[in-house]
Formats: sequence, C-alpha cells, structure tokens
Amino acid sequence: MNKTIRSTLFISIFLISSDIFLAIEFSGATVRASQILFLLLFILWTYSSIKSKRFVIPREKLFIPMFLFCFSVLLSLLNSEFILKTSIYFLWALFNTFMIIYIVQYAKKSLANLDWLIKVYLYSFVFAAAFGLYQLLSSVIFGQGPLITQWWKIGTLARINGFNFEPTFFANYMIAGAAMWFILWFKRSSLIKYKFVLTFFLFAVIIASSARSGWIGIAIIVFAGILYSIFYSIKNSRMHKQGLKLIIIVAVCLVIAIPLIIIYFDKLVFLLAGTGLFGEETKSYSLRFTRILQTMGVFKDHPVNWFIGVGLGAIGAYMINRPDQFGIGATSFEGIWSIEPSNVATEALAGMGIIGFVIGAWLLVYIALRLWRISFDSRIGEKYRVVSQSLLWSFILQILILQFNATFLRPYIWFHMGLCIAMVHCMEHYFIKNSSGENITPVPLRTTITGNKDT
Repeated sequence: MNKTIRSTLFISIFLISSDIFLAIEFSGATVRASQILFLLLFILWTYSSIKSKRFVIPREKLFIPMFLFCFSVLLSLLNSEFILKTSIYFLWALFNTFMIIYIVQYAKKSLANLDWLIKVYLYSFVFAAAFGLYQLLSSVIFGQGPLITQWWKIGTLARINGFNFEPTFFANYMIAGAAMWFILWFKRSSLIKYKFVLTFFLFAVIIASSARSGWIGIAIIVFAGILYSIFYSIKNSRMHKQGLKLIIIVAVCLVIAIPLIIIYFDKLVFLLAGTGLFGEETKSYSLRFTRILQTMGVFKDHPVNWFIGVGLGAIGAYMINRPDQFGIGATSFEGIWSIEPSNVATEALAGMGIIGFVIGAWLLVYIALRLWRISFDSRIGEKYRVVSQSLLWSFILQILILQFNATFLRPYIWFHMGLCIAMVHCMEHYFIKNSSGENITPVPLRTTITGNKDT
C-alpha cells in the first residue's frame, strides 16, 4: 500500500501543472490527471484509516481560513448568474482543501516524508522545463512538437507552453520552482544536489518561453539576490560568496546579451509583440488591463456584489448579461465559460466580495507569517530554515506573478500552499512542540533521494 501511495503521489506531483496532457474537457471545464490521482489518494487514505480505526485529521489552525474560504465561495452562489460554474468552483475549492489536508498528514508521518515531498516537487519543475525545452528544439528542428499551443512562426519557432494552455501559464507555474531552486543554491542548502546547474537551467527555459511574466519573475529573483548580497557585505564586512558568483554570472550574461540584442534587434523585436513597446501592438497588455477594469466594474456595480460577490467563476457571465455596460458577448456555452478575469486579486474581490477577499487574504498572510517565524527560529535546524525561506519567498513571488494572467483555483497553486502549510505544521510538531506542548527531538529517517551541498 505504501509503495502504491508513494508512486501515485509522485505522478500526481509531476503532473500538477498539466492543463492539456492527460486532461478531460467537459464543456469548458477541465479535469486534470493530478486531480483524479489526488482523489484516489484521499480515498486510499480514508480506507486505510477506517480499516485501522485511526482516522485522524491533523490539528492545524490554517485549516480554519481554508474552510471559511470554501464557505465564502458557497455564499457567492446566492448572487451567481452562472450557478453551474460557481458550484464547480466551490467543489474544486473544497477538493483543493482536502488535498492540502492529505499533504499535511502525509508529511507529518515523518521528516523523511516531508523531505521526499519537497524533493519530488523540486524535480517536477526540472521535468516540466526539460519537456518545454524539447518543445522548442522540436519546433526548430522538425517544424512541429508535442502539445504546442502557440507559435511565433508556424512550423519554424514555437513558444514554450509545457503541459499548460499557454506560455504565460507555464511561466506562472515555473517561477515558484525557479525561486525555490535559486534560494536553495544561494543559501547552500544540503537538501538536494545540482542546485547551480538546475537553477540556471530553469531560468534559461523560463526566459526562452518568451512569457513576459516569467521575465519579470526572473528579474525579481536576481535583483533580490544581488540586493541581499550588498546588504550582507555591508553588515558583515565581507562579500557573500554566492552573491559574488551571481553578480559575475549576471555581468557576463549582460556583456554577451546586450551587444547581440543591439545587433539583431530588428529580428528579436517580435518577442515584444503585444506589449506596445518599440511600435509593437498593445493587444496583450491592453486586453488584460481592460479585463481588470471590467472585473472591478463588476464588483462596484451593485451593493450586494460588494459583500458576497457575483459568484466565483461567474464574473464572465455577469458581464455577458450586460453587454451594453461591459462590451462583452458570447454566442456559445464554451464562450461564456471561457471568459475569465486575468488578475487573481480582482477575481477574488468581484467573485466573492469583500467577505471572501478578506478571508483569502487572511489565509495567504497567515501562511506567510507562520513560514516567516519558522524560517528564523533557532530551534529548527538550518536545513529546514533554508527550505522554509525558499517556500516563503517562492510563495510570495508566485502570488505576485499570478496577478498578470491566472485564476487561483489552479492545482499547482494549492499544492504549493499545501507544502507551505505542511512545512509549518511539521516544524512546529517535530522541532518546537508536540501535541502536549513538550519539546521533542526529531529523528529524521533515511530517504531514497539524497542531497549534498554544492556550489
């Protein structure tokens, strides 16, 4: 049973970002393989717990805002003009909540389980990046490739989208992994091997995806690393070794890239299509910005919308039902289903009102604060403090990047959230206190995937 559970969990994590591979479409709704596998895992856990007469849900305060968030989605049904979709969103929110509970209980069994989850999660990004690179090379060499959804030049140069609907979704997913790998390298973590090579491999693939949100994410990561190195040097009167390496790498890349960009600018300017820069069209930027304004218009349209929203998932239907006001129409069920906000914050505000928005913000801030505390708690070993920092900053960066083009019910967002909660829960359980409040000494078990420090 344990081998079956671990194998199923391994596949689930590796497919957590998949939108188009092993996914089933139901009139616009997508059921992903990872979701089916997590449902299977939850059933197996429930069966095993009932059979052993030990069905214990971990006691975790963060579960309170999670269930309240689900309730706020359910509450928004009262004002929804697309009851079917809001009901499905409620079920997905509830499903994601139970997925997180499963992750926490699995990690809590031993530190070996926690280590294994984190390592598999990290390597899942490498897997996705390798597939994305294969897409790009296949398009250049063979003029075609697997699961490609967008092209710069059809039959010549594809945009990397990995297992996702489009490059932006791919970059939004990958940026959390890139941030985690970077921090583990930067802090010389002993958790996992090949940090230097794999960190910059992920950076390269995200940049090659041509998703501008990914470029912004990489810039934030690198800038934060350099800024940290400068403050570290001032405070300690010596240079941060990894920071020095980072500065050298960035300098070399800029020395090589800037002349090439200047020389081949006319051939590369197409990469800025949709941004409005250098005479390029503004379609990409203007469409998303317009959709944000329209979503805020939905929120402000009626006092009821202020408090409980118009139904999560029903924002598009609300706008379609008022074409003169919002200028949006649809002629098919799939068309109505596909209209979504492009910004997570405004989606939450318009979909669930102030009530749901505040609960969602409470959940995110509470997770971040708890991670922050354990990241600097001296009772926790350095290995786990560094991992906690990587989870914290990647979590914050992912939330920021999601504001460009995403919806927050995507499975990988909730899995990352679940891993953050699992880390907090396990650190407090093993290192700070057990259920009776006594200090205990953890005994990490040997894992099947090992890691050493590297440079």
